[in-house]
Amino acid sequence: MIKKCRFIPIFVLLVIFLLPLTVSADMGPKPSVQITFEGIEAQEYYGTLISKDFSTGPANAWDGNESHARYQAGDPEYDIWKKFTEYKDADGYYFLQEFWQCDETDQLKWTYYPPTPFKILLYFPQSDSFA
Repeated sequence: MIKKCRFIPIFVLLVIFLLPLTVSADMGPKPSVQITFEGIEAQEYYGTLISKDFSTGPANAWDGNESHARYQAGDPEYDIWKKFTEYKDADGYYFLQEFWQCDETDQLKWTYYPPTPFKILLYFPQSDSFA
């Protein structure tokens, strides 16, 4: 019985080394941006942050390849996405394919790796205009 007890710790160590475990962790908090809009009358509008860089975190600008598009024809928000992709910024900032409908909360929240530096871009579908 005593001989069997000596082999138990060795057996446990062998099992630990032979069955590797992978542990992943994500440290927080992450950078985020929250913008509240005031003084915009009751109208539908969408907002995004445009970036000086082609990508940030998981978001990236559309390169014109349909397989890299965040939205496809037939998606409910495709027309809004398409308008943002067609926008040309005077300073060469990029639309990173992320946008939010802001009229319900009057807020834009980019909560995971927002671009830096950035500009705020709003689109108003009723007037087909940007601000």
